[in-house]
Amino acid sequence: YSNHYLTGLGISNSSGSEEANVVITVFDNHGRIILTDTMLIVPDGQKTKVLYTDSTQHGWSRIISDQPLTGVCFLIAAGSESDNFMADIPLSPKTYTQLHVPHVSSDNSWDTHLFIAKPNDINETVYIDVIASDGTQTASFNNTIVARGSIDFSLSSLLQGKTLVGGKIKMAASGGFVAFALYTNIKTGARSFAGINPMEPF
Repeated sequence: YSNHYLTGLGISNSSGSEEANVVITVFDNHGRIILTDTMLIVPDGQKTKVLYTDSTQHGWSRIISDQPLTGVCFLIAAGSESDNFMADIPLSPKTYTQLHVPHVSSDNSWDTHLFIAKPNDINETVYIDVIASDGTQTASFNNTIVARGSIDFSLSSLLQGKTLVGGKIKMAASGGFVAFALYTNIKTGARSFAGINPMEPF
């Protein structure tokens, strides 16, 4: 959160008969708690909340409820030089051992930014492969994420100047993780972002 950027939540109580007691915990990328908050949602009700964290921190949010929920996290930038966007991130009900971002690009027009969080209490290495549209491996990368920590990086930084027009990213970790990606349009000079949830192969 800052003057031009904010992260928020829109959460709906799926129970038609019971109040939902919701606990929100925000962790920085080192796994440290930087914000805790609560909300009470009436049966079948819905609430939104802006997460007022320190603007220098990057991380992820954990949501715990005594009733089933649906919801979305939203990232917004407005009036901050060239950044104007809104990206929605559906809440993830579980962790995954493998995820794919089915379409990525990195050139003078496009880039892809990847966010990976480790919501459990163990350090673990996440393995990332970048695959070109013809099926060849273009780059590989691994990074150990601390317990309850996270990492984020751009595809262009991973490719170190190489161009990739179409392809995918494969991620794997035996202990489970969650991830999110943002496409970045850089060809006009006024950046815009669209979010995509990485997908479990099916």
